[in-house]
Amino acid sequence: MGVNVRGFDIRNSGRTFKRYERIKKRRDFENLKEKGKSLKSNNYVLIFTKNNFPYNRLAINVIKKIGNAAIRNYEKRICREIYRDIKNRLPAGFDFLIIVKKATGREAKKESENFTLAFSERKTELIGLFNRID
Repeated sequence: MGVNVRGFDIRNSGRTFKRYERIKKRRDFENLKEKGKSLKSNNYVLIFTKNNFPYNRLAINVIKKIGNAAIRNYEKRICREIYRDIKNRLPAGFDFLIIVKKATGREAKKESENFTLAFSERKTELIGLFNRID
């Protein structure tokens, strides 16, 4: 029998990104920014804090200096994909806010041979931030 959270069975969530795993409310963002700890890398800032749930929640913020809306949405999709891939290895009960500081994926996508390299570098960078959580 799985753990039932808000009508969802989180036992076999796998590589999905369910609606209840998203941070949407303003007060949750404010709580993250006020009480959260931050870790920084070249392209990302990771802000995290404990929550009272048996699962993690995620929000992604891309600064407006990064391209137009299409590029910002692309950057968010890349971050969500990386998170989906590593979320089962993370400790449960945290809220995460990923702030993207630099766009790196869209330019590499134009040169298809460099896209895989750029994606793996970004994934390594984000995994490194998540591994620094105490």
